[in-house]
Amino acid sequence: MHDEPRPAQNEYPVWYFVYGDLADPSVLVELLDDNLRFYTAVIMGGGYIENFTPANNVEDLMFPTSIALQVETQEQEDMLRAYQGDAYEVVRCPIYVMRYAEMWGYGEEVPGLTFRLIKKATD
Repeated sequence: MHDEPRPAQNEYPVWYFVYGDLADPSVLVELLDDNLRFYTAVIMGGGYIENFTPANNVEDLMFPTSIALQVETQEQEDMLRAYQGDAYEVVRCPIYVMRYAEMWGYGEEVPGLTFRLIKKATD
């Protein structure tokens, strides 16, 4: 038997790794609400996000750092997807959540999602 990929379709809450404008807490509050749970986070390796534009290219960083956000509902997820637009696809990735006092190390690994630029959309 094969394990189902996680997170599953329509599974909530779901972790999202967000970066750039979307990682700005004021943007997140405007899109979602002010009761958000988010943490500093990292992802390792660029294979999951290899098609970002140079402005959003986290591959060039040794340890790409941004925010792990727990999305609670389909409505919240739809708001994030609408903000990113059709040029991005949602892909699964392991997210390493850094909680409070963890300054070094990778933190707890959680299955999650992130946005990847669709290369064809920019050609």
